[in-house]
Parts: sequence; structure tokens; C-alpha cells
Amino acid sequence: MYNERTFTDEALICKRCGWKGKGKATMQEHLFLTDATEIFCPECNHYLGFISHDDENENQHLYN
Repeated sequence: MYNERTFTDEALICKRCGWKGKGKATMQEHLFLTDATEIFCPECNHYLGFISHDDENENQHLYN
């Protein structure tokens, strides 16, 4: 799982093809039924992980 706030500048490596780059260069697919975005290698389309979009600030008001 990747951090939504730091993902665009995070250095990534694809274990399948060896691609190296920043998160902003990846192919991303938002999953509409969940609060997540799947991340894929831009070279070989290998699944790299996901970003969870849980809004911590949104959940905080429930407990304050």
C-alpha cells in the first residue's frame, strides 16, 4: 500500500521488467466501489500495489 500524500514523488521499481520511476509516471486505475487506486507499471502493466484514499480528517470528526 502506498501513501496518497507522498506517492507522486515516491521511487518505484517493477519486479517484473525492472522499470524504475516516480509514482506520477505509473498507470493508475481508480476502483469506484472502494476508496483505492490500483497502481500498474507503465512498461509491462504489472500490478505494483494500491493507494488507499481513506480520508483521515473525515474520520476524525466522528470521534471528536
